[in-house]
Amino acid sequence: MWQNIPWQEIVVGVCVLGAAIFLLRRWIFPGKKAAGCGGCSGCAKTTDSGCSTPANNSKL
Repeated sequence: MWQNIPWQEIVVGVCVLGAAIFLLRRWIFPGKKAAGCGGCSGCAKTTDSGCSTPANNSKL
């Protein structure tokens, strides 16, 4: 009876479902960004001198 169960396909299916759930959770519920993130340089600690003018703030 146990010889007739396709174990390899079951294991691969569980792995694929786990990966799909992991990716969907990452895309649907993204992590929160730190309060300092955003703007011209993103989460960089150093300030970019090119971001000081409003015309250059679109360097996202």
